[in-house]
Amino acid sequence: MPDLVLARVPDVARSRDTWRSVRDLPPGIENGGEHPALLGEHVVQAPLHLGGLEQEDHFSGGEVHLVSGEATLAGVEGRSGGDELRGLLLASGFEPRDQGNPRHTVTLEPMKLEGIHHVTSITGDAPQNVEFYAGTLGLRLVKKSVNQDDPTVYHLFYADEEGHAGSDMTFFEYPNARRGTAGAGMIHQVTWRVASEEALDFWEKRLSEAGFPTERRPGSLRFDDPEGLGLALTVAETADAPLIADHPEIPKELALQGFDSVRAYAYSPDQSRRLFENALGFKPLDDSSWESRGDARGSTYHFDEPPSERGVPGAGTVHHVAWASQTEDHEAWRERVAEAGAHPTPVIDRFYFKSVYFREPSGVLFEIATIGPGFATDEPLEHLGERLSLPPSYEHLRAQLEPILTPLPDPRAVRAK
Repeated sequence: MPDLVLARVPDVARSRDTWRSVRDLPPGIENGGEHPALLGEHVVQAPLHLGGLEQEDHFSGGEVHLVSGEATLAGVEGRSGGDELRGLLLASGFEPRDQGNPRHTVTLEPMKLEGIHHVTSITGDAPQNVEFYAGTLGLRLVKKSVNQDDPTVYHLFYADEEGHAGSDMTFFEYPNARRGTAGAGMIHQVTWRVASEEALDFWEKRLSEAGFPTERRPGSLRFDDPEGLGLALTVAETADAPLIADHPEIPKELALQGFDSVRAYAYSPDQSRRLFENALGFKPLDDSSWESRGDARGSTYHFDEPPSERGVPGAGTVHHVAWASQTEDHEAWRERVAEAGAHPTPVIDRFYFKSVYFREPSGVLFEIATIGPGFATDEPLEHLGERLSLPPSYEHLRAQLEPILTPLPDPRAVRAK
């Protein structure tokens, strides 16, 4: 029995059809065919071709019911009417083949990004960086690796205890790099969730005692990291699972719980709207804010009016934000971004995940990264981040890299202080 491979069409991500048996299939069904199918009694994911359905035709999900050769639309929202979709389905040869089984259903679901995957910034002082993010903020250093585009410098990953996407704050270290300043087309604030105002009380006191000034507002706490990167905590009511790292000084109920949002500067947020809403599936919250939400997690993205000074990349600035994709959707996201007029890179295998990069119209560097394989691919979960991890294609460089990379404090000792 041939395997049918999940295919993608604009804004219609998955198709599942219930056909009673192989003899119920429309003509021409075969491996890689252009129609939905069921083999035997098992629903399978198979290509669905909708003819002239264009990218601007949105569907938020629902079911198309085919009864006695006619399609009816149920629970599908979008700018394409039911008559158009019925015609497209029937024109594609999708119709009942057996009057004894007159009702067939295909479920249409849009592809969804699962919010922020990681945020990558620049540091000029990796030891200080470890002390702050693993020590003061209580995150776990889950991977000590190298920048795969410049392996002479670190790529450090801080996250929850198991290194889940949605909690990864990462840094490239360029030793002694000058301080940067966020400006138009740059992210200027990264925000984590916490559970309560009591958590904000705890962090206000902890940061103050560590020498970091804070700005407290109802429901939030604003502060900078040692190199001036804007950070914040916000009390968030969400059904998303909390992504928490273990730290001896930080009770679990007060710990950081994963990313809530990022804020960027832009002169004209509206120029990014089409890409965000039509290609990336972001839901608008207001004129300058959007939500990216999948089945398990979500995050928000906000634009603010930029300062008059031009931004300068450097230590204490964000390099890029990555959005989380299911692995099977990754190529389709790249295609969708390209069709929307952006210029994505080819898919790049980063070993711990796969990546596609592009700049959104306001200038911020975006990445779409897969959820997995994950950081436990090359070292045990209980020992994440304790040694230099190099992807297999970089392992031959270990003898040259280890002597030139900055010595770091033991993250276990930092967390135990």
